[in-house]
Amino acid sequence: MPGPNALSQQPKKRGSWLLDVALAPWNYALSLLADAAASVGMFIWAAFTLKPGVDLLPIALCALLGYTFTEYAWHRWLFHGRTSPRAFLQGHGRHHANPQARLALPFFTTLPHVALVWSLACLVIGPHRAAFFTGVWFLGYSAYGGIHHLVHTPSVTNAFITRLRVIHDLHHARPRRNFGVTTQLWDRVFRTWSAPTPA
Repeated sequence: MPGPNALSQQPKKRGSWLLDVALAPWNYALSLLADAAASVGMFIWAAFTLKPGVDLLPIALCALLGYTFTEYAWHRWLFHGRTSPRAFLQGHGRHHANPQARLALPFFTTLPHVALVWSLACLVIGPHRAAFFTGVWFLGYSAYGGIHHLVHTPSVTNAFITRLRVIHDLHHARPRRNFGVTTQLWDRVFRTWSAPTPA
């Protein structure tokens, strides 16, 4: 029968290596850089391969709509989902415990994300239009990263960011509400929107 010190002598359970990367200070900057590079790279591909006169506005609007839904869905069902992988729950839990901590998904997750978005878009609109679609998608993703950073930077007092900060702070106080950071659209659609109390 184990003695009273048996538990203290057992090796400590190691955290997820994905979480270790997400929490690394260098990963935060690399993650923002990888997302921006994905957008720029796809726009360059599209610029060299698309024929003049291609109507890009509907593609851009579909990409932004798709991206904003993904932002909402990941935040609600992946980062706050009851059955989500432990690394996602722990990482996002750390963010809620310390909202000003700089952590992000591991920088290398950008590559499979790009491949998935581009591959699915290829099935519908072909590879060159899909490159433009993916560029717009990652422009949205980069905007989210930058906006979320500013929202959690109290020294930024711009009226637009301050408004988003009030909305997002409500999410931190009530984690089942206001999952969207860049838009309220999907919170309104899925009835998870809570308006901030007027000051």
